[in-house]
Amino acid sequence: QAPSNWWLSISAAFFLRPNQQTHRALAQLRTLPFPSSSSSLVVGVYIRHGDKHAEMPLIPFQMYADMTQKMWDQGLVHVRDPSQRKIEEGRNGTGTMFFGTEDPEALQEAVNWGRKTGWTVLYTNLFPRENVIAADKQRKTGAMSHHHDLEYLSMLLNIDYYLRCDAWVGTMASNWCRIVDELRNTVAGKADLWNADVSHFGHTVHKGFFFDSANSIQVTRT
Repeated sequence: QAPSNWWLSISAAFFLRPNQQTHRALAQLRTLPFPSSSSSLVVGVYIRHGDKHAEMPLIPFQMYADMTQKMWDQGLVHVRDPSQRKIEEGRNGTGTMFFGTEDPEALQEAVNWGRKTGWTVLYTNLFPRENVIAADKQRKTGAMSHHHDLEYLSMLLNIDYYLRCDAWVGTMASNWCRIVDELRNTVAGKADLWNADVSHFGHTVHKGFFFDSANSIQVTRT
């Protein structure tokens, strides 16, 4: 499995490389007060809902939140530069979450969770999400499909922020989460940091291209 994971990561990095015009657009849209690796630690969390229900039972937000806190408490969110270890030594029980989803309800859950627990929750907001009609809503209501002009750039901007994170929580059953995993291994150069795969069948935290016992941890569900 490892060679195929490596080639998929290299392919994703090749096909998704932005041109100069896209680089400039992302630079203008990058307005979040995103912590640098020298000042704070950030967990990137993505929840794939929407039309994913047609392929698998949707995973509730709380399972992602619990995994985020567990990784934080177990020291799986850490800096790579030994000179920055003071960040880890001085941290408390909460950190910063960069959150992404196509589900407005999951986004609100994340915001409420942050207020309740003390976590800082950051997310992009380039356009009003309530005005966008995704495929699953179109199917349920019969409404016409409607997408915003900034949706594509919003996706690229989210990837840009994800690659600046220090750990990740998602579900590898989602192609989006796989792309984030592949790009953090290659473009971001963070194959040595941890990524959690949340599922209804059990959770795994892995790093690098290899999903073997030496590079993954089975996490007991709570």
